[in-house]
Amino acid sequence: MTETNFLRDPAGVQPLEDQLVFVSRADDPKVGYKGLIGPDWEVIGILNDDSEVGLTRTIDESTAAGTGFGVISYQYKAGAVTGQVEVLDENEVLDYIKWPESEVKDGTRIVVNSNKVAMLHVLTVNVNQDGTVSLRATREKATARVDEQGRGSAPKATTVTFGYRPDKQRAVFEERRFKIEEGKLVELDVRRFVKDADITKTAGKDTYQLGEGKPADETATPSGEAGSRTSVASNPSGASGTESH
Repeated sequence: MTETNFLRDPAGVQPLEDQLVFVSRADDPKVGYKGLIGPDWEVIGILNDDSEVGLTRTIDESTAAGTGFGVISYQYKAGAVTGQVEVLDENEVLDYIKWPESEVKDGTRIVVNSNKVAMLHVLTVNVNQDGTVSLRATREKATARVDEQGRGSAPKATTVTFGYRPDKQRAVFEERRFKIEEGKLVELDVRRFVKDADITKTAGKDTYQLGEGKPADETATPSGEAGSRTSVASNPSGASGTESH
């Protein structure tokens, strides 16, 4: 019998050693599984110390009230996913985000004010003090803008606001983690995800294909008909049952 872990683990509390944000103007920039990136990516600049790389997911809520009961129904809809970073240095990437339609002619930068905002892929890199590196990359280009651009004599952080967009599958980000120890890459164990063939089959118990169908990379049966699946959801008693599709 597997022992249930009721203990809290302080190792899960890790301060950041470094944090970086990269952006890309390319339509399909890539990131290696172990953190290798190519020239399509540009660092956005030096982030303001102790500031957050913000990420906000908005959920819109509406309710229905019944007489004598109060609120009896809640409805939720996905809202905006936005982010913010504070950049200290002035650089070409930041100039592009501020004025994406500006041009340089004969050494002179012509600043154009239009309806256009910068469209960029965003890659956030968090490096924990224990050597764990976390990556988060956009699946679709995000909007990027800078509203406040004034400055005084002292260095002042510039706030960049991102508007993240989902793709046709409603996915917004891709995330990966790996670990570095003494300058060498350490593979983290995957605890939850395995190949479908490795899912343990137990006599008298059903398996269930998430998503109510066949995976996109699974081929059809030789006869050309879709295969069948079994579902615990259709038989709460746990008895074996097959649901054909």
